[in-house]
Formats: sequence, C-alpha cells, structure tokens
Amino acid sequence: MNKLHMSREVLSLLDQGHQELQLDALRELHRSKVSQLLELNETVKEMEIEIKHRRAELEKTKNKNYDLEHMLESDKQIVKRQEQIVKYEKEYSNRQLYYIQASENVDSSLFGFESFLLKNKDRTNIVVVPDGIKFKSNRMSELLQSLSERGFLCIAFNGSLENGLAENVNGYYEFKDEALLLKWLNKYKITPIVLCTWVLQSAWYDLLISKRIWYDICEEEDFLWGIDASARLKHYEILKQAEVVTYSDFKRKKHTLARKDALLLTINNVNSLVSKLS
Repeated sequence: MNKLHMSREVLSLLDQGHQELQLDALRELHRSKVSQLLELNETVKEMEIEIKHRRAELEKTKNKNYDLEHMLESDKQIVKRQEQIVKYEKEYSNRQLYYIQASENVDSSLFGFESFLLKNKDRTNIVVVPDGIKFKSNRMSELLQSLSERGFLCIAFNGSLENGLAENVNGYYEFKDEALLLKWLNKYKITPIVLCTWVLQSAWYDLLISKRIWYDICEEEDFLWGIDASARLKHYEILKQAEVVTYSDFKRKKHTLARKDALLLTINNVNSLVSKLS
C-alpha cells in the first residue's frame, strides 16, 4: 500500500511538473504573440503615416496638375484670341493690298466713266456698295432701287457680271471691278455714300479719299463679325464713324446701342433714310 501511495504521489508530482512546463510554454507563446501584435501595430501605424503622407503628396500633385491644366487652358485662349486678331487683320491687309495694286494698274478710261457721270449728272448723291456678304434677303437691292427712284445714283458690286458696269434699273447700276471704281472715285474727287453691311468692306472704302458711311446691320453678329476681337472692334469703330446707322428689325437693335440715332429701316420708311442721307 505504501508503495502504491508513493507511486501516485510521484505521478502527481510529474503531472504537476508537466502542467507547469506547459503553462510556461503557453506564457512564452503569449508573450511572443503579444510582442508580434505590438510590432504589427507599430507597422500599421507606420503604414498609416506613410499612406497619409502619400495622399498629401498625391493631393499636391493633383493641385499642381489642376494649376497646369488651368494655365494651359488660359494659354490656349490667349493663342486663340491672337489667331482671331491675326486672321481678321491679315484678311484686311490682303484685301487692301489687292485694291491698291489693282487700282494702280487698271486703266481708268475703261467703260467711259465721264459719260456715265454726265448721263447721271442730276443725281448728286451716289451710293456705292462694295463686295460683301451675300445675304439671303433682297433687302439691299430693294433699298437701292427705292433710293434710285428718289433721285440717288446707286452702284452695287456684282462679281458675276460679264462687263464692268451694267444698269439694273434707272439710276441703279451694278459693277464688277472694285479696283476700277476705287480709282474713278478718287480721280474725280467724288464723295460717295458707302453702304457698309460687313466690317471687311472697310478694307475697300478706307482707301477712298473722301466718303460718307451708311452702316446697315441686317444680320446677327456671328454672321457679320463673329468672335473675332479685331472685327468686333471694327464694328464699334464703324458705328462711331458712320454718318447714318440703320438696322433691319428690333432683333438687331442691340448691336446699335452705341448710336442713339440709329434708324429702324424697312422698305416702307425709306423717306426717313433719304432725309438723313440728303
């Protein structure tokens, strides 16, 4: 019995020792896991700081890219405006150069301008329409015909004519050669009333020694001068320069606000125009 009791005590001691060893192992494992967890927490914190830093850098890059895109767009707009200015001024210069060179070389004795003036000597007011935009309406021809019926001599450009000058109706003529007409008017020191319906017509009439400008606005701005900065400035210059400013309907009045004396002109109130031009 004593031996059996001792064996049980020994086994109990051995079992207790084994459990303590297991507990020590578990404690060591726990400490290891805690240490690993702390290291992981530190790593996570470092990664969060790095992510935050990278996000801040990315935001700075986005802001820089936005600023660069904004600057690039501004530069594009500047270049576009400059191209628009160059486009109008180049067209204006090219037209003037052609008129100057062609008028110097043309023979002013062609088509007998003296006899033409003699035939129309009773018509003291001469209305001239240089080459311009071809409008869908017959407004211009109707106005010129109406003026010719009231004693005006009207001469309008028509590039499709076979001859240099042709009579449409009594007192209303069409001509083909702008350079020749320019030379005639300057040679005989005639001061015509120039009917302007488009800003680039100024390239022709700016070469006249003397003129009176009648500015008629009968279309929208995108058709007459568009977004071109220089062309728009020319519009306001003509508004200021013109002796008479007219517009075709109330929709066009907004383009004439700089001229309080602008006249709403239709075929039915031409007499109002005549009193201004006479």
